[in-house]
Amino acid sequence: MSGNSQKNENKKQFRYKKKLLSDFIFKDPYLDGELGNYKRGSLFRNDVAFISVTDGSFSAKVFVGSASDASEAFEIAAKKAETYIDKHNTAPLWVKADFINSCSIVSCEDLCDDIRAGREFFFKSGVSFDAGFETALLEAQLNCCGLINYKNGNLNENAIKSYLKDNDIELATIPDTVIRFTTVGYICDEDKKLYKLYTDEENYGRRILSELKKEDIRKVIETSSWFLSACVKEELEGHISSARHCQIAEIRAIFAFCGRIKRTEEGSIYLYFSAENESVVRKCFTLLKKTFRIEKEFAVEQCLYRKKNKFILEVRNEKDAVRILQ
Repeated sequence: MSGNSQKNENKKQFRYKKKLLSDFIFKDPYLDGELGNYKRGSLFRNDVAFISVTDGSFSAKVFVGSASDASEAFEIAAKKAETYIDKHNTAPLWVKADFINSCSIVSCEDLCDDIRAGREFFFKSGVSFDAGFETALLEAQLNCCGLINYKNGNLNENAIKSYLKDNDIELATIPDTVIRFTTVGYICDEDKKLYKLYTDEENYGRRILSELKKEDIRKVIETSSWFLSACVKEELEGHISSARHCQIAEIRAIFAFCGRIKRTEEGSIYLYFSAENESVVRKCFTLLKKTFRIEKEFAVEQCLYRKKNKFILEVRNEKDAVRILQ
């Protein structure tokens, strides 16, 4: 397919998914109820919508729209997203829409107190550094792109400024007061299936499945793992906890996400890790080597390789594999 043909197909796919989302979203009575209430009597008179787009190989690009009603805000954000898709020839594998449903002005000091009080990666609010939401960052952006320094319990100012600059947005400094907000979200996946996302804190951002079927569960797990892999930033590869129990917990999480136990032709067992994102596999290599002090025949060039669109890590020594599993 030629470049122009591919561009036209990408735009066609985006417009189709946008239409599906629009029809799905604006039949939701929530938009006329609780969402509408967020503006009444508040400092903010506009609805704010975000459109996120990814082809599955990178963290989603997010575009914001603000208008006097939710549908107009949606269209403004979608137009920005379509312009990006056209310019960068991006396939819209997943398209997600978020609408602000609560917001408040808070001091940076209070915000950081809440970050320190919570679990790592469980800060479930977005943050905007201006009242027009041009510098707004969704919860997923803050957590997936390393914009919160959980170790120090604060916003990573340099990372935020760099991230916004990469998206042609200048932020001189983080102000003393910011806008903290939550959203209600909707997603159209690669199969053009539509889901509303949970808004409660514990399940925030997870898909609401009206009827649990094995195929639906499999697809959600599969696409979520792709999204997680795409979101992991390269700089996280070097972020290793010094506590051994934390290292082991992280290895277990990676193994549950992309690891398997296999057998050689001779019958001995070995560990096999596979992911689309090289950083996930490289971090696993670093964790295994650091935590279990594996040296013999465990150089990165010997045990980590690429196969088709995935990066593979193998722990071939059976004694090491058993020690890791214990």
